[in-house]
Amino acid sequence: AVVLCVRLSWWSYPVALVLIGSRQRAFSNLLHESAHGMLAANRRLNLVLGTVLSAYPIFQTHYGYKRAHVATHHPKLGDPEQDPDLKYFIEEGVYRPGTKRQLVLRMIILPAIG
Repeated sequence: AVVLCVRLSWWSYPVALVLIGSRQRAFSNLLHESAHGMLAANRRLNLVLGTVLSAYPIFQTHYGYKRAHVATHHPKLGDPEQDPDLKYFIEEGVYRPGTKRQLVLRMIILPAIG
């Protein structure tokens, strides 16, 4: 991608960045579905698709992702002290915990009224 950007034009680099990033996110979505056993009805096919076509292209392992996501994240989903993903988002300032009313106000009403 970098070689193509250098040979074509500088403006192609941001375009390539967005395209590559979106495809990596798509692989991540497929891996997520596979970790939940939802990518294919057959367990073995689900594992193969989740590993070869989803995890490897984004430099992850199916087992590692499934263990981290299903075993540590889902049982503690939404708990700001126990959910590792939510805890990280709070620490990084990406998410501010609050009541459901505050969430609706912050995420729906305020953006709608400008």
